[in-house]
Amino acid sequence: LLFDPTAGTNMYKMKFCPFVTVGPTGQTIILAIAILNLENTAHIKWAFECFHQVFKRPPRVLFTDEGASIIAAFLALSTHEIAIWHCVVHLFCIFHISKGFWGHISPVVKDRTVFRQLTSKFWSISKATDVASIELFEEDWAELVAQVRESATALGAIDRILGVDLSLEWTDLRVLFRGELEL
Repeated sequence: LLFDPTAGTNMYKMKFCPFVTVGPTGQTIILAIAILNLENTAHIKWAFECFHQVFKRPPRVLFTDEGASIIAAFLALSTHEIAIWHCVVHLFCIFHISKGFWGHISPVVKDRTVFRQLTSKFWSISKATDVASIELFEEDWAELVAQVRESATALGAIDRILGVDLSLEWTDLRVLFRGELEL
């Protein structure tokens, strides 16, 4: 299940929040929408609860962006054994991870040629998401992290970069990029 609020793109500046999935033949299916006047934790939690009331069962996986209010709303519905979404896996979509990667790495890697090489390595790792790549992921990711550390010129930003954008596991990328999850 993908939940991705838009920035207020209508004349009322309200958030259009579709709940989207992919059908068995690859088509996009809009299951529900919420129109919110605020993108805060309470409103997003309300949207998640309404979705749950209608569909009666939680999704197996929820893909979202990294918005703090979305994360907080999800945690409110998933962190207790009796919570309605306690078995749901929450992942960030590859688009938002790549945006974060670019946004955090670009300012500290001043050499544009090196930056393009790092970006290429990131996408190479992201796209190699089949079972054969499990063995190589840790090694490839460690190599990318080492290259970022070596290339970064603003050393004060390294902890933020490594703590937020480079702490992924192979399963995260496989699921994020291809929408596959074996539970």
